[in-house]
Amino acid sequence: MAGNPQWKKGESGNPGGRPKMNPELRKALTNHTMEALEVVINILRDNESKHSDKIRAAEFIYAYALGKPVQEQVVSVGENEISADNLTADQLMEKINEFDHIMVL
Repeated sequence: MAGNPQWKKGESGNPGGRPKMNPELRKALTNHTMEALEVVINILRDNESKHSDKIRAAEFIYAYALGKPVQEQVVSVGENEISADNLTADQLMEKINEFDHIMVL
Protein backbone atom coordinates (compact mmCIF):
# COMPACT_ATOMS: atom_id res chain seq x y z
CA MET A 1 0.00 0.00 0.00
CA ALA A 2 1.46 3.33 -0.99
CA GLY A 3 1.84 6.11 1.53
CA ASN A 4 -0.08 9.35 1.47
CA PRO A 5 1.40 11.36 -1.44
CA GLN A 6 0.58 14.58 0.42
CA TRP A 7 3.39 13.94 2.93
CA LYS A 8 7.07 13.31 2.30
CA LYS A 9 8.63 10.19 3.79
CA GLY A 10 9.40 10.83 7.46
CA GLU A 11 7.12 13.87 7.61
CA SER A 12 4.20 13.80 10.01
CA GLY A 13 0.73 14.89 8.99
CA ASN A 14 0.22 15.95 12.60
CA PRO A 15 3.55 17.30 13.89
CA GLY A 16 2.00 18.79 17.06
CA GLY A 17 0.39 15.49 18.02
CA ARG A 18 -3.07 15.11 19.46
CA PRO A 19 -4.37 18.33 20.98
CA LYS A 20 -4.30 18.37 24.79
CA MET A 21 -7.64 18.12 26.53
CA ASN A 22 -8.66 21.14 28.56
CA PRO A 23 -7.55 20.34 32.16
CA GLU A 24 -10.85 21.60 33.60
CA LEU A 25 -12.83 19.37 31.24
CA ARG A 26 -10.62 16.39 32.09
CA LYS A 27 -11.19 16.99 35.82
CA ALA A 28 -14.97 17.33 35.33
CA LEU A 29 -15.10 14.08 33.34
CA THR A 30 -12.87 12.30 35.85
CA ASN A 31 -15.22 13.31 38.65
CA HIS A 32 -18.01 11.34 36.93
CA THR A 33 -16.02 8.21 36.07
CA MET A 34 -17.48 6.08 38.86
CA GLU A 35 -21.01 7.26 38.07
CA ALA A 36 -20.55 6.29 34.43
CA LEU A 37 -19.16 2.89 35.45
CA GLU A 38 -22.16 2.34 37.73
CA VAL A 39 -24.48 2.97 34.75
CA VAL A 40 -22.65 0.32 32.72
CA ILE A 41 -22.71 -2.15 35.64
CA ASN A 42 -26.44 -1.51 36.16
CA ILE A 43 -27.10 -2.35 32.50
CA LEU A 44 -25.14 -5.56 32.95
CA ARG A 45 -27.07 -6.57 36.10
CA ASP A 46 -30.55 -5.38 35.13
CA ASN A 47 -32.84 -8.29 34.23
CA GLU A 48 -34.84 -5.92 32.01
CA SER A 49 -31.80 -4.96 29.88
CA LYS A 50 -31.69 -6.39 26.37
CA HIS A 51 -29.19 -9.19 25.89
CA SER A 52 -27.28 -7.12 23.29
CA ASP A 53 -26.97 -4.22 25.77
CA LYS A 54 -25.60 -6.57 28.44
CA ILE A 55 -23.02 -7.93 26.01
CA ARG A 56 -21.96 -4.41 25.01
CA ALA A 57 -21.70 -3.40 28.69
CA ALA A 58 -19.52 -6.43 29.41
CA GLU A 59 -17.34 -5.68 26.37
CA PHE A 60 -16.95 -2.08 27.54
CA ILE A 61 -15.87 -3.13 31.04
CA TYR A 62 -13.38 -5.71 29.76
CA ALA A 63 -12.00 -3.38 27.08
CA TYR A 64 -11.17 -0.68 29.60
CA ALA A 65 -10.17 -3.00 32.46
CA LEU A 66 -7.95 -5.34 30.44
CA GLY A 67 -7.43 -3.51 27.16
CA LYS A 68 -8.90 -4.52 23.84
CA PRO A 69 -7.55 -7.84 22.57
CA VAL A 70 -5.18 -7.76 19.63
CA GLN A 71 -6.04 -10.12 16.81
CA GLU A 72 -3.08 -11.38 14.80
CA GLN A 73 -3.79 -11.55 11.06
CA VAL A 74 -0.80 -13.66 10.02
CA VAL A 75 -0.57 -17.44 10.11
CA SER A 76 3.03 -18.65 10.54
CA VAL A 77 3.97 -22.23 9.78
CA GLY A 78 7.69 -22.93 9.94
CA GLU A 79 9.34 -20.31 7.79
CA ASN A 80 6.16 -19.60 5.81
CA GLU A 81 3.89 -16.69 6.66
CA ILE A 82 0.44 -16.38 5.20
CA SER A 83 -1.38 -13.07 5.53
CA ALA A 84 -5.01 -13.71 6.39
CA ASP A 85 -5.84 -10.27 5.02
CA ASN A 86 -5.15 -11.48 1.47
CA LEU A 87 -7.20 -14.69 1.68
CA THR A 88 -10.89 -15.51 1.78
CA ALA A 89 -12.08 -17.69 4.66
CA ASP A 90 -12.18 -20.72 2.33
CA GLN A 91 -8.63 -20.06 1.06
CA LEU A 92 -7.36 -19.68 4.63
CA MET A 93 -8.98 -22.99 5.64
CA GLU A 94 -7.36 -24.68 2.62
CA LYS A 95 -3.95 -23.39 3.74
CA ILE A 96 -4.57 -24.50 7.33
CA ASN A 97 -5.63 -27.97 6.22
CA GLU A 98 -2.37 -28.36 4.26
CA PHE A 99 -0.41 -28.52 7.51
CA ASP A 100 -0.35 -31.31 10.09
CA HIS A 101 -0.13 -28.92 13.04
CA ILE A 102 -0.34 -25.24 13.67
CA MET A 103 0.96 -23.27 16.62
CA VAL A 104 -1.29 -20.40 17.61
CA LEU A 105 0.56 -17.57 19.33
